[in-house]
Amino acid sequence: MGAKMTSYSCASPELDWNRYYDVEARTRRFLPELDPAEAERCAFAESLLPAGPLGRVLELGSGDGHLASRLARRPGTRVVCLDLVPDRAARSSRLSGAPALSAFASHLPFRSGSFDLITLVEVLEHLPDIATVLRGIRRIGRGGELIVTVPFEQKIPQVICPHCLGNFPIDGHLHSFSEATLRDLLSTHGLPPRRMAIHRPEPPRRWESLLPFRALGSRGRATLKSSLRRAGILDLPPGRYLGAAAPLPSH
Repeated sequence: MGAKMTSYSCASPELDWNRYYDVEARTRRFLPELDPAEAERCAFAESLLPAGPLGRVLELGSGDGHLASRLARRPGTRVVCLDLVPDRAARSSRLSGAPALSAFASHLPFRSGSFDLITLVEVLEHLPDIATVLRGIRRIGRGGELIVTVPFEQKIPQVICPHCLGNFPIDGHLHSFSEATLRDLLSTHGLPPRRMAIHRPEPPRRWESLLPFRALGSRGRATLKSSLRRAGILDLPPGRYLGAAAPLPSH
């Protein structure tokens, strides 16, 4: 029997994910100068890539375009960006110079056999319907590789959902993966990994020493730390990432 993937859900099945990520796009940017972990996530994804030209690449869940901009510099590589949020798709196009469009990952608007490489970098854990997305990826691949990265064995804190006032997985992470569950998931959908890797970043500098935190004063620091600890955030270990490279079927 295969390992069981841990999944979470919002108390409200009617949660508008489109709206949720649209709001997030206005308040959070995935760029190294604003989110230092973004450079590390992208470098890990690149370590899974084959050497040399990549051909036609789909970055599925392109965010603000940092990885797309890096891939687009490779000779013999043509990148297409896709993101659920129109603003993020537009930003990824501006940064990378690649064409971009906004669409649901479960409804990929491409012909069969369109791409030599497809990346899902820190995306799979967000998807309500993983099976449909993986079927679509199999359809549009043409014999290259699928690159997947996810948080590794993440303990997902629950917060209060602003839509339904029920429990909600922080950052919209709906699934937590171990090496076994990711391998089983991909294999079940005809994408058995050819190789897998785990990346363990160096522990970050203690955030309590940063100037904005110190400027809060003793009472403010105590209040903030208490709130973060109740939410299960303060004592989280440094994030780890799990990656897989799987061959795409030929068409």
